[in-house]
Amino acid sequence: MNFFKKLFDVKITKKDIIFYVVEVILLVVLILADLLSKSIVSEALDYTVGNSITVIEGFCNLTYIENFGASFGILEGQQWFLITISLILCIAGLVFLVIQPKAHRLLRFSIVVIIAGAFGNLYDRIAFGFVRDFIEYKFFETWFGINFGIGNVADLVIIFGFIMLIVYIIFVYGNNEKKNKVKDEANKKDSQNNNKESEKDAV
Repeated sequence: MNFFKKLFDVKITKKDIIFYVVEVILLVVLILADLLSKSIVSEALDYTVGNSITVIEGFCNLTYIENFGASFGILEGQQWFLITISLILCIAGLVFLVIQPKAHRLLRFSIVVIIAGAFGNLYDRIAFGFVRDFIEYKFFETWFGINFGIGNVADLVIIFGFIMLIVYIIFVYGNNEKKNKVKDEANKKDSQNNNKESEKDAV
């Protein structure tokens, strides 16, 4: 009961509402960008695995593949496991956004972006049984001799979301923890000094 009381006692400002609307728009735009790009490129490549179009020679190709694993082909054949993980990730993210309306905006945006990417690939797994990948990062092979694999917009969105999350943890959460530690130490010293003064007065 106390939890729900605290949840509904949170004061939401007009500025907060604007940011919530922006989050919803961002979520929808990223999901549509992923699904539309998959449909357009897949159709352009005739839904034929291996069909490819050179975008920038030695840098990026559009190559259609059907990915039965996770991002860049890992965990191949584990569709139900990946569907379950994606569902849990999306639901957990949405629950967090609801119960933590005052969380730092960078943290909220990073979660929104990760949910969008996860949902994009989740849709493919449920609808087709595989994920439509098409972005071939040829520059890794050209410059470093590494076959980086083929991904899609959802993969890039998820990566960007986790980068935002890491930035939050290092530069926002980490700094807050340091400030709280310094504040706690200062309070502890003040408390010790007050105790000493009380002991002197008692004597």
